Amino acid sequence: MILKQIDTVFENYWNILYRTAFTMLKNQYDAEDAVQDTFLRYITKAPAFYDNEHEKAWVLKVCMNICKNKLRLHHLHMAVDIDTVEISDNQKEDVGLMFSLTELPAKYKEVILLYYMGGYPCKEISKILRLTESTVKKRLERGRNLLKRKLEEE
Repeated sequence: MILKQIDTVFENYWNILYRTAFTMLKNQYDAEDAVQDTFLRYITKAPAFYDNEHEKAWVLKVCMNICKNKLRLHHLHMAVDIDTVEISDNQKEDVGLMFSLTELPAKYKEVILLYYMGGYPCKEISKILRLTESTVKKRLERGRNLLKRKLEEE
């Protein structure tokens, strides 16, 4: 029964966790490690969730924290060579956006990822990140503006 539950969790969240980790770490292999560490933490902690949204928020927050720790400990500030990233045909149009996202400061990247990839409203993001709702909205606005400028430069 436990294996079936873990398999379901993996299927439900692997893609969003990988994209989040890749955006933060800018490296395919470190992103895969972060996702694996997230699932290991899920298995070892075996947290109780209120609903699927609570579970999704928990795994995303854990993944982001693992990525932050990796960045802090290993000082990962390397450029990503697009030839080393495996991208499916339907994701190719997202490449420019993903690489522009990797260059944003972490505080803007977090709220943008939770809002657009996680599908959370600002009120929920404020609870997840333990910020005020107005701070989340302001970071979302500033992050969008930075992202827009980066995309226009390209």
